[in-house]
Amino acid sequence: MYLASHTRPDISFSVNLLARFSSCPTRRHWNGIKHVLRYLQGTKDMGLFFPNLSKEGLVGFADAGYLSDPHNGRSQTGYLFTCGGSWRSMKQTIAATSSNHYEILAIHEASRECVWLRSVIQHIREDCGLSSGKEAPTILYEDNVACIAQLKEGYIKGDRTKHISPKFFFTHELQKNGDINVLQIRSSENLADLFTKALPTATFKKLIHLIVLISALAYVFLVVSFSSSFSCFNTFSTLDEPNLKVYDEHYELRTLLKAASTNKKTVILTFLNEAWAAPNSIFDIFLKSFRVGNNTAYLLNHLLVIAVDHNAYSRCQTSVFYCYLLKTNESSANAMAHHANFRTPLYLDFMWRRLAFLQKVLNLGYNFVTTDADIVWFRDPFPHFLHDDSDFQTSCDLYNGRKHDVNNHPNMGLFFARSNNRTIKFFEFWVNSRSLYPGAHDQDAFNRIKRGTFVKELGLKIRFLDTDYFSGFCALNRNFNKVCTLHANCCVGLDRKIDDLNTALEDWKTIISANHSVLSQSFNWSVPSKCLGSLS
Repeated sequence: MYLASHTRPDISFSVNLLARFSSCPTRRHWNGIKHVLRYLQGTKDMGLFFPNLSKEGLVGFADAGYLSDPHNGRSQTGYLFTCGGSWRSMKQTIAATSSNHYEILAIHEASRECVWLRSVIQHIREDCGLSSGKEAPTILYEDNVACIAQLKEGYIKGDRTKHISPKFFFTHELQKNGDINVLQIRSSENLADLFTKALPTATFKKLIHLIVLISALAYVFLVVSFSSSFSCFNTFSTLDEPNLKVYDEHYELRTLLKAASTNKKTVILTFLNEAWAAPNSIFDIFLKSFRVGNNTAYLLNHLLVIAVDHNAYSRCQTSVFYCYLLKTNESSANAMAHHANFRTPLYLDFMWRRLAFLQKVLNLGYNFVTTDADIVWFRDPFPHFLHDDSDFQTSCDLYNGRKHDVNNHPNMGLFFARSNNRTIKFFEFWVNSRSLYPGAHDQDAFNRIKRGTFVKELGLKIRFLDTDYFSGFCALNRNFNKVCTLHANCCVGLDRKIDDLNTALEDWKTIISANHSVLSQSFNWSVPSKCLGSLS
């Protein structure tokens, strides 16, 4: 009970449900308790962490789950606020007569909590001399459109609502007074859903990590020492103090890597900007390929998308389980949001930033496969990576048949790196080589480094991937029994890439729906078509 109320919001609904049977448990309830205990044992490294809150301040989420107690006709209320310990999962005290009714009951409870939290925060600010008049309204997210509309209008004694007690329209008064602003949110993004019902595993994980990202689930307790000269505690700048050594700047990234990685600590990474994240653009094609590929759908559970701007990040959160917003200044993020052609200054800057981020992932102890989003995945490539002991494996534009020959032509569109001392030192040298080769991008620098003495002395084992398996428009493999990935390389122009990648997916679906004899024969791709000659 203590964990559910104070440190582990992820078990709040389960504990609330099981606690109802504490006086008359059955074998089923005892098995449920053991299930929760096993879950806690497997996630005991999760803790409380209070990061430096953004200027948005307090934000809340409210939701209701239908008939968590079907015997008594009671639904479930759940709410969460971005403030330590401010979540709750509870059975409603009366039987609601409609979905609108039980959502009103849920938002009523959330509003009461919101008033108390605003009062506490206001008192702390006043005591510390930080008061600046009336606070801005607290945003409270709800996913029921009818409920939101009714609360804005206030208590109307109509046929459908005349039985609802006026006290449950308390939220309407708070909105009029400017204390709360109730806004709509998609059900899939409503974090309070975690507190109202049993969820599928994928949805449960997604909500947990969304909560981590908005600083409501993954916290770590901080022990703060103050000298006698301090008489008040500024809750809005705790992590800016230099003496708080417990703060981990990579906590969010570390948490996401752990969640997305395989049991061998390997994660798939791709980078996304606004241009490629647009509906029906590159990102949609990329994700679709996992769903239509052969044994590739499960790989989406291990995909971490690195968004370089806020719009790409928002799109990512509605599409995949794990998203990370690259830390950069606003001007850089705005610039990288746009499509950048090969070798342009914007392209070069982005590629070097990407490389520095990948270095960080290796330093955190994770192996990775990084893939451009203009690569479609037809088969699981992991057996090719893991059955070879090379430290670094990269795809090629042109492959000469010798996997360790540095005369191959790598393209860096897809590569695998193991986290070990050799690759960490290599990536550090590679990132720093930007100053040695001004105007070059990471691929140019790699082609110079791979022949140098540093790689030989380091003992780094580099493997160049066979284009029969890791194909592309530069060197197209026509054997469908082998191809794992297909890269829209040797192609300039976003629209051309989109057209030809869509065509490639249609080719794939056509051939896998045909009989097996066709698979034993070479197949004529319909691509490249639009991309053909785009480099000339």
